Amino acid sequence: VATAMLFLADGAATIFVVAVPVAQRPEGLGAAATWEAVRRGRERGANCSTLIASVMGEPVYTRMGFETAGLVRTFVRA
Repeated sequence: VATAMLFLADGAATIFVVAVPVAQRPEGLGAAATWEAVRRGRERGANCSTLIASVMGEPVYTRMGFETAGLVRTFVRA
């Protein structure tokens, strides 16, 4: 019911596209999927984890202990 993508490069695990259907969001599945991605990154040699968060997901990641280090901007052609 939840998904998270993991990208590994240069000792870093980057987590993005964490998604959970609206009805299941109160169940903590997004956090569980994120922790699983962190765990898998570590077992594959990552020494740190970063994530790309949406505005909606930011409170979840803050509760998990992640801190904002910068912003990513997306530009869409009109």
